[in-house]
Amino acid sequence: MASAYETVSKLLHSHPSEVTAEVVAKKIIELAQRGVRGSDALAARARQELNLGE
Repeated sequence: MASAYETVSKLLHSHPSEVTAEVVAKKIIELAQRGVRGSDALAARARQELNLGE
């Protein structure tokens, strides 16, 4: 989960007013609890669900 968080949090620099670190962390935890596994999958789903794009 830490690796997924790092990947997604890099996008915060281009979206500072839209997403906070806490929101990203909560989303990754939520996804992991829903069964998403692997840092790449977690990061991709978090980006998708938070509308962060690539």
